[in-house]
Amino acid sequence: MDRSTANLLLYTKAFCLQAEEEHRRGGPIAAMLAVMHAQDAVEFSLNALARDNRVAQQKSDTIESLRKRVNDQLKLAGKPALPLEPDVDFLTATRNKIKHSASQPSDPDAQRCLDIARRFLEAVFTDHFAVAFASFSLSDLVEDARIRRHLKDATAAAAAGRPNDAVLAAAKALNLAKPDRGIATTHEYTTILLTMGADIGKLQAVQSHLPLLIPIGDAEDNVGRTRTKPRRYTVMGIKEALSPSEVEWILNSVEELVLHFQSVGLLGAATPPTSTPEIEHIGDCIIE
Repeated sequence: MDRSTANLLLYTKAFCLQAEEEHRRGGPIAAMLAVMHAQDAVEFSLNALARDNRVAQQKSDTIESLRKRVNDQLKLAGKPALPLEPDVDFLTATRNKIKHSASQPSDPDAQRCLDIARRFLEAVFTDHFAVAFASFSLSDLVEDARIRRHLKDATAAAAAGRPNDAVLAAAKALNLAKPDRGIATTHEYTTILLTMGADIGKLQAVQSHLPLLIPIGDAEDNVGRTRTKPRRYTVMGIKEALSPSEVEWILNSVEELVLHFQSVGLLGAATPPTSTPEIEHIGDCIIE
């Protein structure tokens, strides 16, 4: 699987989780948004299948026409057909009523749409990409074993409903991944990241949600020229409750940043910032 296909599957999963979260909010608007996101998830998975099976997409494509052309190509290639066709028709019809007629789905219909989307995606991920929907992440593409392990731990913790453990593991991964070549100031650090093409806005946004890993001990040698990463850190956590979709966004963003650093050949270690508003000490950790 290449990076572009992996990204499409990642967006697919994110839309599905967002749909489920919207539905949990309750109310007619939430039900409408949930169905729309569920349909978006199915559509992104079809885009991934089209790309993986070299089905040329056309500007005139509707979700129905794309699904038919992808399904025809899968059958020609001797691959499993798309699952749940009548059910996906129901999802698409429900979404079209919302989009074109502002029709509010009943709560049972909205729940049925979410169930259809998840079952469809679980089958597509397994049958056509050989990955499990629940555990899939970009971490599979990370070459560094330590960083990949922390990202996998983060995904597992998120799936188990442990957001604090998930973001802590993500912070460990990002801490190991960020390049640091003896940079003395924040300005110099930002400059080198910009020259590498890093998304500074995303990096700053992600770091604002992650626990701080404050190094214990001197991170420089006696003459201050070489920054070395200590193994032990004090962990400071931001006081906020993260929703499942927010945790998913944080983990996805960290994975994208790690892969960017990997793509330019600059996986390294950096000293995180040492202060932030409204922090709470939640213990120490060792990064190995």
